[in-house]
Amino acid sequence: DLINDHCERNGIEASAFEQVTPPTKKASPKSSTQTQLTSFELFKEGNSIEEIAALRQLATTTIEGHLAEFVKKGMLNIEELMEEDKIKIIREAILENPTFKSKELKELLGDEYSYGEIRLVWGTLGLEG
Repeated sequence: DLINDHCERNGIEASAFEQVTPPTKKASPKSSTQTQLTSFELFKEGNSIEEIAALRQLATTTIEGHLAEFVKKGMLNIEELMEEDKIKIIREAILENPTFKSKELKELLGDEYSYGEIRLVWGTLGLEG
């Protein structure tokens, strides 16, 4: 429409331009919500994060991200997903370093902690990671 308007205002024949279909977005908000809900339902059925990732052919960090949304909404207790010791250590790191982004926190915490775990704890604090 923009090209056609421009052509019309400037006396340019619109057919000189190739019709290009804009790329579609990868996932709409509705499909994103649905994929999160699917992961949540599989977790509630007793599947572990690793099992859900294998079943859905997704990364474990993706599944952790899905479940983090339900932690934020208060529909899932973080203690169902992580050991309390890990939660405490990550929470302290976040609160002691409020300007740190997830990469900096990950470097501080080390390989024993995943980005998904950091995101989960961030969700309990009402913060974005």
